[in-house]
Amino acid sequence: TTSTPTTTTTTTTAATTSTPGTSLTPVSVGTLSPRAATCFSANVAPAPSGAPPAGATISFYQTLAATAEVPYVIETSPIDPFNQVLANPQELSAGTVDSGTWSASGSTVSLGSAAPAEGAGHYSVAASAPSFTDGALTTKVSAPTSGTATVIVPLPGLMLAPGTSSGSIMATVTQATAGKYDEGELLVTHNGTLVASASLHTALLAGSGTVTVPAVPAGTSAALYYVAIRAWSSHDPSVPLQRQAYPAAVDLRSGTSGTIQLTVN
Repeated sequence: TTSTPTTTTTTTTAATTSTPGTSLTPVSVGTLSPRAATCFSANVAPAPSGAPPAGATISFYQTLAATAEVPYVIETSPIDPFNQVLANPQELSAGTVDSGTWSASGSTVSLGSAAPAEGAGHYSVAASAPSFTDGALTTKVSAPTSGTATVIVPLPGLMLAPGTSSGSIMATVTQATAGKYDEGELLVTHNGTLVASASLHTALLAGSGTVTVPAVPAGTSAALYYVAIRAWSSHDPSVPLQRQAYPAAVDLRSGTSGTIQLTVN
């Protein structure tokens, strides 16, 4: 991203494993001089094969141009669980990368600037989510050759992790006050981490109904879920947004389907 040139001296500690009671020798990276760089914005769109899960994180990777290097996460952002895109486009640098090689304790790491293996302004993009296999680093995004429009890249969904089954949760939804809400989302979480979501629009518009959340990871010790809802009125702005959590758990640890009754107050 664009920055005002300044001079900064930074000392860092070598990333080595130590036993308790031992000290680490600081390693100097010398003087860091930030330089201005052009940037561009990128966003994702669900691929025709399916969207990443609601709890996914989208990461943008680059690889140092050296032998046997692996991709590093440069930028990362959680997905918008309702729309399966980034709520705000991610800003990405189109510049080069500074890096250096550590050789010995106490030595100075000399930094050099070079384009990543993908090329300056080029990134691999992939999603990751708990209980799912990390996405393959095959989707690419790069700075536009002209203009400032946000670059949109279709991003495929994720496969369940080995040993995980595909489950579903069916919620029976009832409004305490008929017609109060006509829009909403059902959120499925595990230990506070978002796992899946589903629209409540049809059920709320009808006053009551059932909502099925598909592709919920099941059959593992992590498949104990709690649900919450967000409900609102699209035609009456005086109706406040309703946030409501429910104490009953949905247990998919030993099965692939679960049910729950939800009254929206």
